[in-house]
Amino acid sequence: MITEIDLNGDVIKLNPAQAEMANQILNEDLSLKDNDIKQFIFMGGFRSGKSFLFQFITFLLCLKYAGLRVIYVRKTYDQLKDSVIKQFRDDFEKYNQFNYVESSKEGSRIAKFNNGSSIVFRAFDHDTNILSAEYDLACVCQIEDIQEELYKQLFGRLSGSVMPKAFLMGEGNPKGNWVKRTFYDLTDEEKKEKKIFFLNSPTTANLDNLPEDYLETLKSQYSERDFKRWAMGDWQNLYGLVFSEFSENIHVIPPIRFDDIGSGEKILIGGDYGWRNPSAFLWGVKTYDDDIIIFDEFYKTECLPEELARENKRYGTFTTVMDFAIKRPDRDGKSLWDTLVKLGLRLVESNKDEMNNIVTVNSLFKQRRLFICSNCVNLIWEIKNYKFKEQRIGAESNLDETPVDKDNHAIDALLYLIQAILTRRSVSEYEKAERKSLKAKTVKRENVGIINYG
Repeated sequence: MITEIDLNGDVIKLNPAQAEMANQILNEDLSLKDNDIKQFIFMGGFRSGKSFLFQFITFLLCLKYAGLRVIYVRKTYDQLKDSVIKQFRDDFEKYNQFNYVESSKEGSRIAKFNNGSSIVFRAFDHDTNILSAEYDLACVCQIEDIQEELYKQLFGRLSGSVMPKAFLMGEGNPKGNWVKRTFYDLTDEEKKEKKIFFLNSPTTANLDNLPEDYLETLKSQYSERDFKRWAMGDWQNLYGLVFSEFSENIHVIPPIRFDDIGSGEKILIGGDYGWRNPSAFLWGVKTYDDDIIIFDEFYKTECLPEELARENKRYGTFTTVMDFAIKRPDRDGKSLWDTLVKLGLRLVESNKDEMNNIVTVNSLFKQRRLFICSNCVNLIWEIKNYKFKEQRIGAESNLDETPVDKDNHAIDALLYLIQAILTRRSVSEYEKAERKSLKAKTVKRENVGIINYG
């Protein structure tokens, strides 16, 4: 296992996280490891050694494989010039293996190696597109800062054949954007399927290479939230996330049995309709302890009213809170609302005060009074990725309090449901009787009563 590398008498010692990543990429002879991983993503706290490691690996591979073509990317030219290029030249130019050539006329910045390898440095505020060439390796500094489309362009340029495989390395800090969705949120199985190796490392992994008071200085300067994000590499409660009080470790609980819900506890359904976008139903219960549990979900596109009605009544007929927009009649004068009512649903109009509803949900998360069963996978995914519109860099106006209207179908159902369940006073005798009859008529099947839909 690689823990240190001798470079012309300079012994480079790797911290534990650097060593873990390096051993996924390199063999002990510093050749490329024979595995099928195509993306190596190294995220985490400040000064955890991420950028140095990937620059070091890039340098080593350029020496090992003559004629290697590398593209090294950062979002802006100033960042590229002052951090990426400067750090690379400061750390490796002394070994006399390359010449750095810059042409303001052609807009090129290239490290040309003695063996024919080259590193092209690009920034996307100056360089409006990626050079039309094939590359063996793409490296991205602060990958969370670039647009997802640029990341896809980079990946699409990896068709070189100098090494056994072409691949991408990306590093940066936690951010609640496409990077979180594309890498951090994936299960181990999904990472394996997509050929991704992801590593998240706190600043503490690199303390041997930092001033003694570095961590204490961060603690004294940052709020607890910022310290967790920027020093510990924490992806929870990122700025910009709408449900900033949500924590998967706290608020997601195992599935529960419907038969274990008492007949006196309040059950409601929140619903949001879509055709090309998913229709969503959420089943929620307010317990005797005044907690709210979302215990099941339905989430599907292109559903006819009959299917919606059938799924809605999987546990019996409970009041469903939906957007009054579905009362709008079509060209035949009929509305989806009327159709669903005729099919046996009990519908009430939702409260559409979005920001007030969001504040209420965050308050419940903070008080640990709102919980979501783990089988509600679509709702959990939407909550973890629902963001406010980002403020333009340099803007001095107040932060935008408008969420991005995307991937929020289960969330809309949640907002409708929570406001209704909090304002509803009691369970009707009809619903008590309905639930008792449901228990008597429960369809016998494997895993009887276990709620595991969605």
